[in-house]
Amino acid sequence: MKKLDPEYYFPICLLCVALGIFVVAMLKDSFAGGVLSTFMLWGADRERQKAADNIEKNKNKQTE
Repeated sequence: MKKLDPEYYFPICLLCVALGIFVVAMLKDSFAGGVLSTFMLWGADRERQKAADNIEKNKNKQTE
């Protein structure tokens, strides 16, 4: 099994928290919770992309 790069730990934590908020908001019929979880998912995706870019930069530096 491939080891997960530490750069991805923060985006994965954000994703889990956002999904938890989404489930609780859905159970309580909360519109604000749904909006909050949507923004958190968007933020998690941005952090994931930043992590992927950093990993790619590090790989390029190592090959040079």
